[in-house]
Amino acid sequence: MAWTTPITWAVNQVVTAAQMNQQVRDNENWLGSRHGCGVYHSSADPTIANNTDTAITWDGEEFNSEGAGLHSTSVNPSRLIVPAGMAGLWRVQAVLAWVTSASGQRQVWLRKNGAGASIAGSNFPAAPAGTITVAVDKMVVLAVGDYLEVMAWQNSGAGLAVSCNGTMFGTGALASHSSYAEFEFMAF
Repeated sequence: MAWTTPITWAVNQVVTAAQMNQQVRDNENWLGSRHGCGVYHSSADPTIANNTDTAITWDGEEFNSEGAGLHSTSVNPSRLIVPAGMAGLWRVQAVLAWVTSASGQRQVWLRKNGAGASIAGSNFPAAPAGTITVAVDKMVVLAVGDYLEVMAWQNSGAGLAVSCNGTMFGTGALASHSSYAEFEFMAF
């Protein structure tokens, strides 16, 4: 079921049951449903080269309410794409868990449509022990066909892995993954 743009009713217009079902019932059901996806990286931990911007690929899905129109694990798996009929306000959250390294910085940010500056991001210094978790959370207005990617960067002096016993990108409760992303439709 998709959202139907409401019609403007005319004075003295006879309203049919089919119109009420489509305009009221179906749209209310659509609004009451969750729209978005939660994705993660389930294969071997990706290594982010030193001083190199890298788009994280997402080969697993926790959920995907819109099917391949929102995310595909095989075609452009780094992208979360705004499908037809869903332009508007989106909430995007991404978390990357970096393995231990005592030098350099760790960054995660959101890139829109494959180019340009970050639309949101976080930067953290290295830590001598333990995992460094870097997160970004942003509300952003997107048009149909726009896509977002989670980008990673580090400068430890060598390649550095992102721990993927749960790197995710999308929307929803993804507590079983240490790294993840969420993408959730909020409003037209």
